[in-house]
Amino acid sequence: MAIIDVLSEREMIRFILFLRDGDRRESEFRTIINSHYKVRDMLTELEETGIAERVLKRERGMWYSLTPRGRRLADDLRTSIDSFEKGVQKESSESVDSL
Repeated sequence: MAIIDVLSEREMIRFILFLRDGDRRESEFRTIINSHYKVRDMLTELEETGIAERVLKRERGMWYSLTPRGRRLADDLRTSIDSFEKGVQKESSESVDSL
């Protein structure tokens, strides 16, 4: 599956950014999507594309973590989103100033 297909899936960018903040259990993703099956499918896609991986932590069970490739993608997404939001805020304040 191409990365554009993965990113275009609803809520996938949220999953990636959620993992950017640290390793997560599968159940934690249900704060984004309240469907066990959909969460599992999306995490499987992230694994298959090399963005995330399952990590077994002793006594704490199975967790999901970003791969180095996934970390770069997450950082780039965060930078792009922040840049876009700053531009929107700047344009908004400029339009108010011109009134």
